[in-house]
Amino acid sequence: MTGRTWDEFRLEAFGEPYMVWHDGPDFYAFTQAWQVDPGGVEGMLREGLAQSDALAAESIGELPMPAESIAAFTPLLLATRDTSTGTFRVRVAQTLRKLTGSETWSSDIVDVLVGREHWGDRIDAAMALGHFTPTIELIAALMRGVLDEEYLVRYHSANSLLTFAGLPADVGSDKELFPQLSAENAPELWSLAASGLAGSASARLMAG
Repeated sequence: MTGRTWDEFRLEAFGEPYMVWHDGPDFYAFTQAWQVDPGGVEGMLREGLAQSDALAAESIGELPMPAESIAAFTPLLLATRDTSTGTFRVRVAQTLRKLTGSETWSSDIVDVLVGREHWGDRIDAAMALGHFTPTIELIAALMRGVLDEEYLVRYHSANSLLTFAGLPADVGSDKELFPQLSAENAPELWSLAASGLAGSASARLMAG
């Protein structure tokens, strides 16, 4: 892949950026390229990480990597943590969890959810936390997400709390919760929804 840029490789492996954002990435062509030329793909991923591309960070976690490749990528991902923000920080944390097996990386995602990141980044953080093992700290963070001024952040935070509670992550079909979450400028209703969701998630956690 000598002479190619990350942007060129990204376009060929995943397609137009808008469609990747809209539909989510399809990793088939990417993993095929890895099987043919793992060294070349590794070089592209290193360039993508240097550009703080969230798709590069996410893609690493999708590879069927041998132990030596995991050992090579882990410090590269760790090196981004002091400067990473937004969805890139979320994807780095998700991939580090896959590579290391540790749940501690959720704290980086919490920082995005409860911080002053763009609302799109906070949505990605809310969705990502639902795939981690529930803890009191994560329930509290998602509860704050349900109080967010942006509706979609509230929506996806609620869905992750439903997942923690062992319930279908489909708040849109809940006749009680959905009106509370979708109400505009109604923090008292958002707080009511957050308390109920957090209570259900905590009860399941305590029950083991």
